[in-house]
Formats: sequence, C-alpha cells, structure tokens
Amino acid sequence: MYRETFWVAVSAAAPVIALAVVVAYNDMKREEALFKRQTDPLLRHSLPVWRYFPAPGLKIPKDARRARRWTWASVGLHRLNVLGQAAVLAFSLTSLAQQVNEMPLALAIAAEVGGLVALLGAGAAAERKMDALYEVAVRWAAERDDSA
Repeated sequence: MYRETFWVAVSAAAPVIALAVVVAYNDMKREEALFKRQTDPLLRHSLPVWRYFPAPGLKIPKDARRARRWTWASVGLHRLNVLGQAAVLAFSLTSLAQQVNEMPLALAIAAEVGGLVALLGAGAAAERKMDALYEVAVRWAAERDDSA
C-alpha cells in the first residue's frame, strides 16, 4: 500500500537532518580552528593532530593519535549521514513521483532515526577529539615550561 503522507514527511525530514549534520560539522571545524589559533603561540612547535596524515618521521604522542582517531570517527559519521540522508531523500521523492513505495517503510524510518543517532555520535566523537587535543596542548605547554 502506497503512503503519500509518509513519503512527504520523510522528504521533509531528510534535508533537515542533513542540514543539522552540515551545521554540526561546521561547528566542529570552527572549534578546531579556534583551538589551534589559541594554542599555536603557546607551543614551541605545532603537531598537525587535526590533519589526517602528519609529517613523515614525526613521532605522534598517544593523545594525538587518539585525537586523530576521534576526528576520523566524527568526520566519517558526518559524511555517511549526509550521504544516507541524500539517498533517503532520493527514494522518497521517487516514491512520491511514481506513487509506489520505492523502499521499505521500515528502512526509511530506520534511516531517519539512524541519522539522528549518527548526528549524536558524531558530536560525541568531536567532543572526545577536542578533549584529546586539549590534553596534548597541556602536556606540550608543561614540557615547554620545564625546558625554560
């Protein structure tokens, strides 16, 4: 049985969730840039922990590796979520256009609820990443004070 109102609701929800993901990703990157701007003058050298691949031969502390892992998790969840919401939107619009259920209703519901859960998970991963970056900065600042 074709359910037009269901697909209209899914078509409305998918872009809203995708927009929330984009805003959360932008906030994460802004927070990261502010952190870097605040800590760079305090440190004797800057380790690119927020990048995916550090300079060759650079020994990466455990906290920095943890920050990179959380960055990968957060960025990966954001990207998968936007891709998933785009797919759900495409299926829902196709269902509306052809007046046939192009995807199972339960799968559409799971994708929308999963998108919200993934948004929460990506936010938690971004928070853990910032905690790890803070620990790196504190340790480096302490090392700098000891050498002075």
